[in-house]
Amino acid sequence: MKCFLLIIAILFFAPLPLKAASYDIRGELSEWFTYRDNVPHNYFLGLRYMPELTLKQSISREGKLDFMASVNANFEVPSDNLVINNDTSESEFYRLWGRWSTRQFEARGGLQKINFGPARILRSLMWFDRIDPRDPFGLTEGVKGLLLRYYFLDNSNIWLWGLYGNDEIKGLEMAATDKSSPEFGGRYQFPLSMGEMAFSFHHRKVEKKWWPDGVAAMAEKAREDRLALDAFWDIGVGLWFEAVASMTRIERGHDLGALRPSDIYAEFITVGADYTFDTGIHFLGEHFIKATGPDWDETASVRSVSAISADYGISIYDSINTIITYDWIIYERQGFVGWQRTYDNWRINLLGFGGPKRAAGKFGGDGLQIILTYNH
Repeated sequence: MKCFLLIIAILFFAPLPLKAASYDIRGELSEWFTYRDNVPHNYFLGLRYMPELTLKQSISREGKLDFMASVNANFEVPSDNLVINNDTSESEFYRLWGRWSTRQFEARGGLQKINFGPARILRSLMWFDRIDPRDPFGLTEGVKGLLLRYYFLDNSNIWLWGLYGNDEIKGLEMAATDKSSPEFGGRYQFPLSMGEMAFSFHHRKVEKKWWPDGVAAMAEKAREDRLALDAFWDIGVGLWFEAVASMTRIERGHDLGALRPSDIYAEFITVGADYTFDTGIHFLGEHFIKATGPDWDETASVRSVSAISADYGISIYDSINTIITYDWIIYERQGFVGWQRTYDNWRINLLGFGGPKRAAGKFGGDGLQIILTYNH
């Protein structure tokens, strides 16, 4: 299916006049060594190549078409006491989209990244991506859909999107989307004095297989609606917040009295601030709260996390950054420190991280990672 989409995109561009067409081919090759103490195989050797093709075609003085295709091909070998075990490898499209744009409007369709909101680390508006601020590559899986954006002359803008075929859990979702149903939503962003504010919404149907057995047996279907408000101000100190209300309504298939499944209500809020000192050191702090329950005034579970970070450019080649998070509910801390040296085409990253062994993700537990990257 993905190869078919690529062929269609190429055929779409082929008949267009070539006198204004341009293309660019680039790639990123990276290799890494990782040690982690919380997995059966503590050592990992990895290799990734990400080629990228972009095509641009002017249609008129105002309009243009462009197309981007990128592949994520990676190979990783886990080992235990430096004895090689079974390797893992995969190759798939990372991005595959086409776009029509003018000075004030764009329509982009295909496999793409959609993200927004002012928060940097603890993001309540992490709806469609899973970008980890500790990852020097900033990689995240894309979503398949159509995104429309219009930019008004007063610097406000409106987004509308429709997604289909994204049946994996995205962002902060607790359950995956019903793969046979489309998702849709939008966002309106407008300027404020010394800042900006935005309203966002999203609607989708939830896949039953992700619900507990008892709920799935009783429910015909479930739909989720999200509403969000976020804002950012620059008053010398940067200030921002993200607030999200999520309502998952379960439509009952049978009247089972007290055994009927409950709707799920969730609230997310992030507040943050940052400041750059005259020395060049940049500090940032955020606090995140998530509360869920069967109604707005009934809380079944709460998560409360704080994060602080600092980054500093030591020289034109070297920079360092650190991130510390603390979970106030389970009293656990995670730490991260990274050093990066950049040349024209090469980059070296040395990353150290520490935290509870049960923490998931590639930065869970205590560990060390060395990455060498070449861009062409």
